[in-house]
Amino acid sequence: MTPSRPIGRFVWACGFVASTVFMSQQALAQSKPNIIFFMADDLGYGETGYTGQLARAASNPSLPVIETPHIDALASGGMVFNNAYATPICGSTRGSLTTGFHNGHSVIDSNGLNNNGGNQFRDIDAGMAESLKTVGYTSGAYGKWGAGMDGRELSPIATNDSALINHANPEVTHVGATPIDKGFDEFYGYLNHIHAHNYYIEYLWQHDTDGSEADPRNMEVDWSPTPADYSADLIADKSLQFISDNAGGSDPFYVYAGTTLPHGDFNPPQDAIWQAYINAGYTTAQANYAAMIARLDNHVGDIVDHLKDPNQDGNQSDSVYDNTLIIFMSDNGGTGTQMDMFDARAGLRGNKGDVHEGGIKSPFVAHWNGTIAPGTTSDEIVGLVDMFATFAELGGADVSVGLDSA
Repeated sequence: MTPSRPIGRFVWACGFVASTVFMSQQALAQSKPNIIFFMADDLGYGETGYTGQLARAASNPSLPVIETPHIDALASGGMVFNNAYATPICGSTRGSLTTGFHNGHSVIDSNGLNNNGGNQFRDIDAGMAESLKTVGYTSGAYGKWGAGMDGRELSPIATNDSALINHANPEVTHVGATPIDKGFDEFYGYLNHIHAHNYYIEYLWQHDTDGSEADPRNMEVDWSPTPADYSADLIADKSLQFISDNAGGSDPFYVYAGTTLPHGDFNPPQDAIWQAYINAGYTTAQANYAAMIARLDNHVGDIVDHLKDPNQDGNQSDSVYDNTLIIFMSDNGGTGTQMDMFDARAGLRGNKGDVHEGGIKSPFVAHWNGTIAPGTTSDEIVGLVDMFATFAELGGADVSVGLDSA
């Protein structure tokens, strides 16, 4: 392996190297890397194996721990950033990621009244996907958008999420602020925070699939979820389909995988994932939370698997794995009783909503097979806001003058 020229804004920390490993025909034909940005929701800094759970298990085998083998594999096969930071809450993190502005400049600096999404994006707020579109990227967003709401009636005195979730006629009220407006070609998930508090839902939002002029801002409602469906799985499946659909093309793709896991409601399916923790002697509360993170970890593994074998036929000749940068992080620190159940803070002070490190420090892995040297670490400070400029430079897009992203 020989040193390469610096790649993207990671140059100040990563020391990337080029590799002579075999790359598939698709990867060789496509000079710009695909980008997967996987963002967990309310995942505490110490809740992955490599950031604390493996050490916790080694210190006392009787302690309940969370297993994240797929995230840990990304960490061991890429670069771990020991000092990566988001913002204290969901909305402000998503606003900064999308626009490249820090919270002092971003129009979306809160979750808004009753978590309704806060302020909407402005027309002048160029989105990351819009920037990548100018250089040929196809982009899909899956999960929580959290920046611009749909039209449920929100009462300032409401105390019960369920009173705000179900209604017959959802509509986009923050026109100009949807994922499609901000450059994504596909979307599937939640527009606002309150809706995203529930995993068993009547509907999810998606991009316009039928060409109906009645669909506001190229968005429509998918009424197909059943009471037995777990929304995080439905959303993950859509992201995998996007990878399968776009991996064989000549154009690069960008995936924002904004899962709602492990944000509450802490009521996952009582399936084999959950049952394994119950069988290990965990309390119901422990099993519920651990199973949600295990599910998140499985979704990460599924993405890697689809990059290696996009059409899932067992033949990896169509792999785009070697030409895909994968970033994993959380939107803010953990919250609730699980912070103590699994030592989610990893010794840090504070949790979600705090500007102490427990509220803003995030696990952060950069993985690019054959390009980022495996088993490397960096103590440089990484800010979520820097992703905009980093991804734009990797794709060869111009970065708007005045962004805080660097």
